[in-house]
Amino acid sequence: MKKIMRSPASGKRLYRFGTLVLAGLVVCGWVHAQSVEPLSVFPVSDETSVNRATFAAPGQPTWTHLTDFEQDLILRFKNPAAEPDSNDLLALFLIASGDIRDTEQLQPFQTQIVHFFEQHADLLRIRDEHERGTQLLSRMHRHFLHADERSPLAGYHADQSQLSELMRSGVYNCISSALLYLTLAEYAGLNSAGVIMPSHAYVQVTLADGRVIEVETTASNGFDVVRDEAFFARPASDWFETRGLDVPSFADYEKRRVISAAALGYESMWSQHTTELRMPYADRMRLAEIRGVLQSDFADAQHNRLVYYFREADHLRKQNDLPALDQLINRISPLLAAFDNRPVHTVFSDPISTVPALLLQAERADWLIRGGQTQQGQQLALHVLSQVDTAPMNNQLIRDLGWRALGTHVGNLIAAGTLDDARRVIDGFPDGCALSAFCINALEQFYISQGQQFWAQRNWPRAIAVYEEYLALDIQTDNRSVFETNLQTAYLNQAEQYWFDEERDEAVAMLEVCVIKVASAERCQARLQAARQSR
Repeated sequence: MKKIMRSPASGKRLYRFGTLVLAGLVVCGWVHAQSVEPLSVFPVSDETSVNRATFAAPGQPTWTHLTDFEQDLILRFKNPAAEPDSNDLLALFLIASGDIRDTEQLQPFQTQIVHFFEQHADLLRIRDEHERGTQLLSRMHRHFLHADERSPLAGYHADQSQLSELMRSGVYNCISSALLYLTLAEYAGLNSAGVIMPSHAYVQVTLADGRVIEVETTASNGFDVVRDEAFFARPASDWFETRGLDVPSFADYEKRRVISAAALGYESMWSQHTTELRMPYADRMRLAEIRGVLQSDFADAQHNRLVYYFREADHLRKQNDLPALDQLINRISPLLAAFDNRPVHTVFSDPISTVPALLLQAERADWLIRGGQTQQGQQLALHVLSQVDTAPMNNQLIRDLGWRALGTHVGNLIAAGTLDDARRVIDGFPDGCALSAFCINALEQFYISQGQQFWAQRNWPRAIAVYEEYLALDIQTDNRSVFETNLQTAYLNQAEQYWFDEERDEAVAMLEVCVIKVASAERCQARLQAARQSR
């Protein structure tokens, strides 16, 4: 019997995962400020440029490698009983910058904070919190941000969201200046928090008497800014446009999010400085992971983490590095398991986040099946396929990877010779198989393997039934003609067996059926004519 050797459903299709973008906290528009040094630019890097030798380190919660400094900080902020102090916040905000990763690198920045309060020791003696906060902001600008009355936005650069860069050069935007003020406010004993609007971030301070003061950290006189309807009706336009920001409405302001100082640090881990032009791929991925670990109870904080994990999985599979792929899926499996028993679209507020989650679940289903957890993997693949239409994009890719996992399961059963089990799996396939080359490939491999089994047994009726069942599926691939050829040959073999056994009427009847059922039955037609003449 001629084997099926080629199929458009070979499972070797290459995909580019370029349509799903990373999320980002992109606030603080663009202003060409005076005396701004050019921002450092890294060569664009992606998943192909990473040395993964230290990844999946034992005892670490991430795929990328963490330093002891990073691990200790995660533990401090994950401890519900811990109360972060100014040193903890400074360390967190500098880790969020992406270029500070150990205690030795942290130390000069701690020294800067200490020196600031040594030079401004009177700040801590100001009893009135409103005045203390006002003076803190003004002196922060003069000391760190090089404020100049003639150029109030000196040093402002809308793209500079790293606290580390701010403390090196004085170049800042709303995010980095807010992080610095939060650090200083904690040291100065002020009750502060972060505030995020669609295109802006700032700080609020809650005084002991309950008053909430808004602090515009990009301005030296920004303590106790009043943002009411009148502000947004008139001055707001000039104020925001001066900073290159989209001008919000009062309704936008009312939807602002007030978050903890630490949470603003988490948000900054996917701010402007984490773009591919500013930071290497592995560092961007590490920050996305750290944020995801620190905000493990906040589903939306997992978006970038999931996107990077799929990029990693896709890259490793294309490199045929299954051991590394298995390490990755094993490491992130506890995160993905949270989506096992509920529709993914109910987990995230942004529907886009469902896409990397479903793609990774399909990859995990394949991993479970390859690792012997076939029942769990099969159910997970079916769960993914049931959710394909809820995804807002990449539907075909999700569908294909779900079917690929089921195809792996069927292929393993075929290789083990357990074709009855393979048939049971196929009988449980949901609708839509014809939409995926991976599913079609699984079906073709099953039917050709079962046909081979009956062929070897010379059980022509069963072989005929298998090929006819396949052809009835009406799968239109290049292999259809091969199945038709095999079906015709099986009919001829059965007819020859009848003829040999002197059951010539049955042989003729078999050939007549062949002519009716096989699309191109020239050989059956020729043999039928010969049989009728010699009968």
